[in-house]
Amino acid sequence: HSLFLFVHVATLSVAVNSADNALLTLLISGNFAEIKSTVFKKYNKQNLFKITTSDICERFKLALFLLLILFLNRFQGEMTSSMVNDYYFMCGIVFAAELVSDWIKHSFITKF
Repeated sequence: HSLFLFVHVATLSVAVNSADNALLTLLISGNFAEIKSTVFKKYNKQNLFKITTSDICERFKLALFLLLILFLNRFQGEMTSSMVNDYYFMCGIVFAAELVSDWIKHSFITKF
């Protein structure tokens, strides 16, 4: 389990620090797979509660990972204020994408 979390942090770090659109591709593929796996299934109230708590834990884990990446980048090299602002912008994109995908997922779940 620890190895999986470490790989997740390493992948997110590479995607955030890359100059191309790797982060956007990673977000779209991960969120699309999450939406695809949960849409059009029947859920009772207990399962809906489990999905909601799982999404909350996922957002908390993502916030911790992004904070860890910020600390790593901050202490390993010189980060200017523009680099920190770009990093905060990327974090905002990541959280907005997570919120939108969770919103779509929960909308479909509550509809069916």
